[in-house]
Amino acid sequence: MLCHAAFFFQLLRYFATDELEREKLDEFVSIEGADEMYDYCQRVRRTTWEVLSEFRSARIPGEYVFDLFPPLRPREFSIASSIEFHPREILCCYRLQLGDTLRIGLRKGFISLPTNSNTPVVCVGPGTGIAPMRAVIEQRIHKGHTNTTLYFGCRSAHKDQHYHTEWESHAEERKLRYRVACSRDGPEGVKRISSNKMPTAVREAVRGAVERFGGKSNAEAVEYVAAMEREGRLIEECWS
Repeated sequence: MLCHAAFFFQLLRYFATDELEREKLDEFVSIEGADEMYDYCQRVRRTTWEVLSEFRSARIPGEYVFDLFPPLRPREFSIASSIEFHPREILCCYRLQLGDTLRIGLRKGFISLPTNSNTPVVCVGPGTGIAPMRAVIEQRIHKGHTNTTLYFGCRSAHKDQHYHTEWESHAEERKLRYRVACSRDGPEGVKRISSNKMPTAVREAVRGAVERFGGKSNAEAVEYVAAMEREGRLIEECWS
């Protein structure tokens, strides 16, 4: 858990007994110390535990625990399987140890597939972002649709090319067109895109394709992509 709010340091200062620690916490919560607090906490992504280990004199009464420590927010994962292909079963791209227990809940997804079987589908999923794409591909294959293309990106073909045996098998059976790029396996100097910039890069690639192969101007291509999104033909499922 990361510490974020100034309120955290204000409350921590109230319970600290060491004079030097109290002075430091006073600096953090002052207007002049805002930048220093940001550098201390955010730039290095210092956790609550790490902060408490540095301000050891603070003794927090039990009744204040939930004021100081916010509850952990649930983490959402995309389902990586088709419910029709795997009835009564849910697969996720997450590794657990034997004996781990989880409290889980389900939320309705927002990816909708075309009803016309002749409509091609292009999936783009780098890294564990492949999860919802796998569900889509399984569903398409289960329905007998073979006009699906997957663009997958990872660091190394031999380390994190998730589900590659499935994709290669589907490609051999002509049920899927599979395109993969392994950023660490290529030559030095090749431009690489980080995962958090992938949605923007994909949209730009679609816009560029519309402009180049659709004979549209830049402005027309931008509007075309926006219309695709409004009509549900361009869907992003992204987690930061």
